[in-house]
Amino acid sequence: MDRDTPGADDISGPAGERLLRELTARLRQTGALPSLAGQSVRIVVEDAGSVLIEGGSAPLSITPPGEGTEGDCDVHLDGQTLDAILSRDLAPDRAFMTGRLKVKGDLDLARRLIPLLKRVAG
Repeated sequence: MDRDTPGADDISGPAGERLLRELTARLRQTGALPSLAGQSVRIVVEDAGSVLIEGGSAPLSITPPGEGTEGDCDVHLDGQTLDAILSRDLAPDRAFMTGRLKVKGDLDLARRLIPLLKRVAG
């Protein structure tokens, strides 16, 4: 079923948490980008939790929904959007332009996150 079709499977709860763990594993494989040095980005997946990416040497951390500290930039998306990005069905910058990915905080930092998201996509 097409992801944009009404009634497409909702990816939240355990499925969203699985995607968040997958994203975290891929981020750990790539390491932190120098462009994030000294700053943090939190990727928040609705109903699944969040992952905090710190540009320093701190490890990535996953927090349950509604918990965790804010980053210098918070990126909000739902499980369907994360799934589409990870499977390369949707480019992160396209997700932002269409409103499927929302940014709170430092927009310039969010723009620097796009290459990292493209690198971790399948």
